[in-house]
Amino acid sequence: MTDSPAFARTPPNSPEAERALLGGLLVEPESFDDIASQVELADFYLSAHRALFVTMLEIRDARKQVDPVTILEALGKTGRLDDVGGKEALHALAAGGALGADLSEYATIVRERAISRGVIAAANDLARKAYDGQVSGSSLVESMRASTTALERSRSDAAVSVRDLLDDAFADIASSVTTRGIVTGLHALDEPISTGFEPGQLILVGARPGMGKTALGVNLAMRIISAGTTVGFLSFEMTRKQVIRRLLASMASVPMKRLRGGTLLTDAEYAALDVAAQALRGGCAPLYIDDGSGPNTAVLRSKARALVERQGCGILFVDHLGLIRPPSSDRTIRSTVDVVSHVSRELKALAVDLRVPVVAMCQLSREAAKGNRGDANSTPHEPTLTDLRDSGSLEQDADMVLLLHRPGYYTKDPYDVTAKVIIAKQRDGETGVAKLAWNGQTQRFVDLAPEGA
Repeated sequence: MTDSPAFARTPPNSPEAERALLGGLLVEPESFDDIASQVELADFYLSAHRALFVTMLEIRDARKQVDPVTILEALGKTGRLDDVGGKEALHALAAGGALGADLSEYATIVRERAISRGVIAAANDLARKAYDGQVSGSSLVESMRASTTALERSRSDAAVSVRDLLDDAFADIASSVTTRGIVTGLHALDEPISTGFEPGQLILVGARPGMGKTALGVNLAMRIISAGTTVGFLSFEMTRKQVIRRLLASMASVPMKRLRGGTLLTDAEYAALDVAAQALRGGCAPLYIDDGSGPNTAVLRSKARALVERQGCGILFVDHLGLIRPPSSDRTIRSTVDVVSHVSRELKALAVDLRVPVVAMCQLSREAAKGNRGDANSTPHEPTLTDLRDSGSLEQDADMVLLLHRPGYYTKDPYDVTAKVIIAKQRDGETGVAKLAWNGQTQRFVDLAPEGA
């Protein structure tokens, strides 16, 4: 005897629970609204039960009492009495309904069987795609996760009373006195971002080439792990060796050119590097670096999920957004705008699904390097949200947008170390400017010393 394929078997269902639930509603119609919030029409497996439940929904929508009399009348008018098995079947359901029965228990059984059927349907669909060979393995894995996540989410959207929400809100407010999201360790930046980087947020760090957006990302990662949060760094522009070199240079205050120029380091520099290495090894939270090249969003989701679920990362850095592409199998994405919009939505969904902040570096449009919006001979203007490259989706999907600007880069003033982090968008806070000091030799950002200090 051979095993039958999954799709050839009878899907999970419980006619007994469905009958008990519908029969209970016939004898206790006052429970209908509560049960209707727990189960959906598609949760019923038998067509006769679906026909009866949709009739109940229509009666309730017409603001009438749901009971055997109104149901019988509605079925007769619409010619669907035979769909439920006739009067005899309706009477049998009512007769089988028990007063005081736990209808929520029956609803749970019906709902769980429906979820199982949904999982089987999704798995069969993925199996067919896998056999066809038209979709990559990583895309299939992520599609499977997305399907199950959607099934879970669809069952957790029950309405909640305002009273309960108010209780939760006040509890959050009370706890926020002592707790907040992930802070950067840079006072000038943490002060305007009073809530920190919160789970589910997409934070964009935008800048022109040469401004130091990757260096800022590395600096933030360094400070966050020093504060005890495990960090995942997905680098698609630099190798992991380059990221580590930047980390060591910044933490040890050793010029980058000394690390990569083949020059002999001093004893003091070696000692500083050793201290930094020890901190990275065990004196702080772990940092995980993935430097895979040419990723698509499906691969990115797999990597990110592994970092969060296996390594325990509490925040993810992505460097940078412009190097990520949609899966090659997605033929609906044609233009550059489509690509950026797709990647933006995926990054936001990733933050929400994994419940961690996602900090993504991105390049600004070329016009951001020109003064007076196009005059290359004038002083370059400070970047704004309009300089986000190629798509308005970036501004829409991001919870926070940080735009890095260094005036000294354009003026060539060696004494101008000011770096401005322009908070161009903060969904739950105010915009503003954080002023930092930039050390180009060590690729390090620090708080700017107070005037007169």
